[in-house]
Amino acid sequence: MFSNLYITEMNESDIDSVVSITQEIFPFSPFRVDNTVTEMVGPENIHKVSIGILENSTKTFLAISNNKILGFLSWSFDKNITSTTAKRYYRIRLFGVKKEYQRKGIGSELLRYFLNFVNKQKGDIIEVSTDVNNIPAISIYLKFGFFYTSSFSTLRLFPEKFMPQENEELEILKISNVKELDEFVKLRNRNVLFENYPIQCLFDQRIEERTKEIILHNYQKSIELNFNSFSIYIAKAKDIFIGYGAIKEDFSLSSLLSRISGQHISVYRIFDIFVLEEFRNKKVGSTILSKMITNIPKHYNFVEAIVPSHNYAMVNLLRRVGFRLSHCMINLAR
Repeated sequence: MFSNLYITEMNESDIDSVVSITQEIFPFSPFRVDNTVTEMVGPENIHKVSIGILENSTKTFLAISNNKILGFLSWSFDKNITSTTAKRYYRIRLFGVKKEYQRKGIGSELLRYFLNFVNKQKGDIIEVSTDVNNIPAISIYLKFGFFYTSSFSTLRLFPEKFMPQENEELEILKISNVKELDEFVKLRNRNVLFENYPIQCLFDQRIEERTKEIILHNYQKSIELNFNSFSIYIAKAKDIFIGYGAIKEDFSLSSLLSRISGQHISVYRIFDIFVLEEFRNKKVGSTILSKMITNIPKHYNFVEAIVPSHNYAMVNLLRRVGFRLSHCMINLAR
């Protein structure tokens, strides 16, 4: 342990130094492990994705010795989940130590400092995600009392891999009026399996089932309230509405990747897809998905979908139209 090591908050002037550290660590970055995205952005630039994470974090703590930044831990306080669950909710966003100073207790000191800080703030829940193959990271979290909650798979579709599917008996409508929106709401209200959604807190046993239902409802309601920003499609068979899907450009990620690569990059995200149980396994979901992707209004670089890893039906649905697995994240909480 460094005798003169101390922990302090990051200033805006420190961000470049922190980002440079990420260039040599995080081999399991969700973007670095995807060779196609790495080449798209530029191998020399891909570590700069951390800029967006740092900028959107509440604060970042730095471990400093002899005026050198040796490690950092960025975190966020989630006001929305806190207000819904009545539990003060924190999330570790980025956590790393400069390679030459690893295994010297610096990471443990940073994590201990953060846990003490959260305790003083009367925090209730801390969450973190890391690549399922990042054994050193998983080990340190387990050492400090974190426990497994869930795992999510990220799948990406690149335009040249798209394989549209079609069920000719279906009519797929893009919502454009109040009547169609009402039909979407009716279907949405029948979609109650929160286990199918990549919202980490839904898998924490300390949160009551009723609260989880509210979180899922709020997520789905946000699509309805912002339906002009989303492209929402509903499937109709013999005058019966049987499923829907929602897609939207991820402007935050598109902007970040464009900024760090120096070229225009457009990323779309699948936010929801649902088919009534009695109409599943009839190419309804893949037809809705195909329609959403076919109708993306401009050139896109890739479409992303994040699903709980146990949701095999959704994983297989995405694969049928050309999505491929990018990476899998394990989620832990304390």
